[in-house]
Amino acid sequence: MLEKNGRYLPYRSRARRVLRAYNIRGIGETIRIYHKGRRIGERELPMAIRELFPNAVYLHGGAKYQSKLLKIYKSGTGISEVEKLPVDYPYKTDALRYAEPEIVEVLGQRTVYGVQALYCRLRIKEVVEGYLLKNIYTGQLEGRSFLSEPVSYSFETLGFVFKAPIPRKSVNKYKAEKVEALAGSFHALEHVLIECGNIYTGGGASEMGGISMGASGVIFVYDACPGGSGASLLLYRCLDDAFKRSLSIMEECDCRRVDGCPRCTYSYQCGNNNRPLFKPGAEESIRRAILGEKTKVIEEEYEMEKPYI
Repeated sequence: MLEKNGRYLPYRSRARRVLRAYNIRGIGETIRIYHKGRRIGERELPMAIRELFPNAVYLHGGAKYQSKLLKIYKSGTGISEVEKLPVDYPYKTDALRYAEPEIVEVLGQRTVYGVQALYCRLRIKEVVEGYLLKNIYTGQLEGRSFLSEPVSYSFETLGFVFKAPIPRKSVNKYKAEKVEALAGSFHALEHVLIECGNIYTGGGASEMGGISMGASGVIFVYDACPGGSGASLLLYRCLDDAFKRSLSIMEECDCRRVDGCPRCTYSYQCGNNNRPLFKPGAEESIRRAILGEKTKVIEEEYEMEKPYI
């Protein structure tokens, strides 16, 4: 409403802009998709940068397209221009990406066994730096490419953070690169914890994102949409049981692989092509947590670490 000479008048032009921007399919800012100058659809951010980065293969309305351009404006909206691919085009693309978390405000905290967990308002910067080209029918990796200019998007959301105990015994027994094994332990634990979140969120694991901060043991779990959805809060409230459930998932899987498998440690949402993963370290870390080993989140210990999602 506008006030003029003591009278209130409806601001119709602004109301129309708000209604035009409203989308019942998703929340937050969106990318409009164009083919030969015609708008064919839209995709909400941040999912749009994972699916519409330059050269990405995008499925829409039963047809295959390739993204030729992605522009994100300062307003948060943007456009993507796509070209149609042949019906028999046999490849798909998976984004290679990482995310950088920042704690904006701590809203609450609890101790899970001996582990300090903080529920926070977070700022997440998600970056797509390249992609994998895979055969749709065989799953075979055909190539790996990096973008000339990475695509990024930042948003605020809600989530929690904790520091997992260091799995010293498992890592010391491993003959290969120990730093990679340590980072792989926490990366695997992050995957399992989020996937088991379906039990506590009513199927909301796909609505959450996760970041393991290299070899530090610090793990972030957050709502994957701007503003938050509440999914990570449900998991945060059940972390004690979720830790036990995560350990059971890994112990009961008979894959006997160092990196695990799709039934235990792999995640279809992983932005690092499920690398690195170290299942024995993940099991030891969560077991130490359940036995009461004490940890605290200290920003200086993880801010220089490489993030894995």
